Amino acid sequence: MALMLAGCKDLPGPDQVKHLDGYWEIAQVEFPDGGTRDYPVNTTVDYYHLEGRKGYRKKLQPNADGTFATSDDALPLQVVVQDGALILVFESDSGTWEEHVEALTPEEMTLMHGNGLRYRYRKYEPINLNP
Repeated sequence: MALMLAGCKDLPGPDQVKHLDGYWEIAQVEFPDGGTRDYPVNTTVDYYHLEGRKGYRKKLQPNADGTFATSDDALPLQVVVQDGALILVFESDSGTWEEHVEALTPEEMTLMHGNGLRYRYRKYEPINLNP
């Protein structure tokens, strides 16, 4: 019964692509065996930038002053709509892979990687050290 319900949930559509742009941090990773690993604090943030359906993802390290440390490396991506579902297609020197967007709102995102790992993200909020 649970499989049936999971299969019926609404997947994000093309109109929700706009929510991808911005800063995201991993909240939890779910492994193929059902195990999970929570990330209450992150040392890196994923930054997604889109222009239309093409863009990139960068890994950033937040600094205490609200800035970010980063390299010039950016992973090109393309958003593909297939059978009404959103798929992120990444390209690197080591190959091409897909991550299926299972949920996407202004505050949360869930991506299913082709290797069976499910990544649950929350929108990044900088830590304010000044009260």
